[in-house]
Amino acid sequence: MPNFDYKQAFAHVNIDITREMISFKGKTIPAQDVKGIGLGFTDIAKVAVGQALGGLIGGAIAAKGYSGGKGLNKNLNEMPKSRFAQMIVTYNKDGKQKFIRVPLNTNDETCVKMIHEIAKVYADKFIGFGGLPTVQNELKVSELGAVLLVIIIVIVVVVFIALAANQGSN
Repeated sequence: MPNFDYKQAFAHVNIDITREMISFKGKTIPAQDVKGIGLGFTDIAKVAVGQALGGLIGGAIAAKGYSGGKGLNKNLNEMPKSRFAQMIVTYNKDGKQKFIRVPLNTNDETCVKMIHEIAKVYADKFIGFGGLPTVQNELKVSELGAVLLVIIIVIVVVVFIALAANQGSN
């Protein structure tokens, strides 16, 4: 069973991928239940600016930062390097569509190998990669989880900047 283990920010990601199933955080999804797989990338700098500005203007900048106006791409050689990306796997369970979000770090070689493996094993269900809203729209996934994740990431980045500035002034 191909097992992939890598770090993404402060998290430790462990995922198993076979032709029969995908297993992540104690959830095992049988291959026949998988409906779609996509990789969503976020431009953290634009989202941070959008959050800082707030309101309609900030929301518009953040939305543009998510998508960048680009569609989906299946050429994994053109995949951007990012520590803030997600693999979204949609599946059916008990007649309801559900999804899991797997954190990605495309700067990590093991993570990139995992992406190539899942794209190969689930080629008929792999929609490709692009901006997070584009992938969510294609897979028909709620955006709430992604927005919460981005807000948490922005808060963590701001805290680190503040701590670094405080250390530098001592």
